[in-house]
Amino acid sequence: MIDKRCQCQFWKLRNMRRALTLLGVGSVAALAGWVACGPVAPRYTTPMRISLLEHFEVAERRGPSKRVANSSALKGGAVVQGCNSSLVYHFVMPEAARVIGSGVIARTGGHAPAHLSIGVTDSQGRRRTIVERSLVGESETIAFDKLLGSSWRSMMKLEFSIACEADDELRIHWKELRVAGTRPTPPATPLFARDRYNVLVILLDSLRADHIQPYGTKTIATPRLQALADEGVSFLNARSTASWTRAAVASLLTSQFALNHGVMGIMDRLPRNIPYLPYILQKNGYHTILITNTAMMSTSYGFDRGFTRVFSQFKLDLASGRRRYHDPAKNANEIWTKCIEPAVRMSEQNPFFVYIHERDPHSPYDPPPPYDEMYASGYEGEAKSDLAHMAKLRTSPANVDPALIERLDGLYSGEVSYMDRYVGTLLDRLERSKLDRKTLVVFISDHGEEFWDHGSVGHGHTVYDELLKIPLIMRLKGVLPEGLATEVPIDLADVAPTILDVLGIDPPPQAQGSTVLPYVLADPSYAAQDTNGSWGAHSRDHFSAAQANSPLGKRTPLATSLVYQDWKLIRTPAGAAPARLSLFDLADDPGERADIAAAHPVVVGTLDQMRRWMRREHDARQPKPEDSVSESSLDDATQQNLRALGYIE
Repeated sequence: MIDKRCQCQFWKLRNMRRALTLLGVGSVAALAGWVACGPVAPRYTTPMRISLLEHFEVAERRGPSKRVANSSALKGGAVVQGCNSSLVYHFVMPEAARVIGSGVIARTGGHAPAHLSIGVTDSQGRRRTIVERSLVGESETIAFDKLLGSSWRSMMKLEFSIACEADDELRIHWKELRVAGTRPTPPATPLFARDRYNVLVILLDSLRADHIQPYGTKTIATPRLQALADEGVSFLNARSTASWTRAAVASLLTSQFALNHGVMGIMDRLPRNIPYLPYILQKNGYHTILITNTAMMSTSYGFDRGFTRVFSQFKLDLASGRRRYHDPAKNANEIWTKCIEPAVRMSEQNPFFVYIHERDPHSPYDPPPPYDEMYASGYEGEAKSDLAHMAKLRTSPANVDPALIERLDGLYSGEVSYMDRYVGTLLDRLERSKLDRKTLVVFISDHGEEFWDHGSVGHGHTVYDELLKIPLIMRLKGVLPEGLATEVPIDLADVAPTILDVLGIDPPPQAQGSTVLPYVLADPSYAAQDTNGSWGAHSRDHFSAAQANSPLGKRTPLATSLVYQDWKLIRTPAGAAPARLSLFDLADDPGERADIAAAHPVVVGTLDQMRRWMRREHDARQPKPEDSVSESSLDDATQQNLRALGYIE
């Protein structure tokens, strides 16, 4: 009997006989570690260098008010620091970290004593001084190399302080400030049968992860999605890069974060100068098909680039009315016959990439019988769920009836069960075409939906996990593990590189995401448990943004978040109230109820430093005129659909 944790490893070895024969003795020895059960201990062999001068903004600059503006400045690649000031940096430490620095002291007048101290504070608030030095000369060199005694992933604050007894003209020109150490060496992706597989991506709009069976619900029936999870890999820690559709899908198909691809507002168009998965696959000989029944994916917004065929179903089924078929199987069969089957017939010559974007369970929640009463509540009144009425609920929270929220959730859940059968019918057609073992199936959502989890409804307005945690299931029979539920973190920007990795196609160099196959395939016991952070997969950070605060003109998201390990930082920009940083421990508080920012200043500072670094490095460019569209330029069907959904007046 094979231990359950080892089944996936044994399965891969059994299907790798030919590869092992070709690899020879040395490679077999390297792969022998797969047979061992339990997480593999991390190996800290990859050098890591953090240049504070080059790669980090100064987090804090302290000093007398008249010196705040000039206490430090970046000149000629060096930071110049003056009297009675502190430079404070927050960052995540490598293993066996050392702080290394060198600089030159310069005085332009006076000889009063001065003092340099370098202190480090850990995430528990414990502070110690690692360098103390009197500064007495007019010109002297400072150099140090100190062990910080940290371990991989620990957060610390590093503070460089100069104290002067008089108002002296002393400066330190820091020519080098860096932290050096090692990080875990990522695993090499095990050999597996990369090939030009077909790819079928099915995205259900606004589907929150906890409303389907593979992600824990006991009350909402989604048996077909459970069957899909039993045959593939379920990513239990998948997150969206945005809490609204177009920005999220842009990340999915470009491997760019929302701040970089620039789709921030409702009228933003996908830029033409960034990588795009359909275009990459089309250039590699794929027949590419887009099927969408939401105008959020309209060709007016540039999402048709790289697609051989585009089927805009919303032109036939406006959001203001019910689906064309109350029977989800009939609906799916028509989609297959009209849109997909021609590509299936050609798949021997040209593999296909099909991206299906289904609007539901997006509001308005209007499931047909029997799904409308499948999760009914005792609410007697009318439960309108178009975006206009949802907006009224958000703006008048004191008047919201909890029974109404329960009814809306029940209608939404009915749509989820409807779409479960729809997805199952598509997969049945794939199997009947004898392509289920030649097709990578990716089931995913763009974002979730709120039902008063944090005092509101709908999506796009916050970055709490009911909006960011999404389902992601990948199945490729005979290649990917079966029935693996992994905690390996992944977000939408990682999906395209992972798909390309399966197909044996190099991702574009501009991709900000990365494949997660090394973490999933190299050690399934780790992937399922992640008990010791092997290889550092759990140390990946995830940046997400809400919708911009105005459909046109303004580029500031309503909120942004950064998740690292079990910490989550949410920043709400200044508006009617000052900007706010909130911190949550997702391990102890998965519902994000207790803001503990005040108790963990080093963690807050570190995550905020990471967030600001991402904004500086990948800041959203101001869109060119062609990257935004006007309402008047949209065709009638697109305008009707957006109006019915409540996105435009």
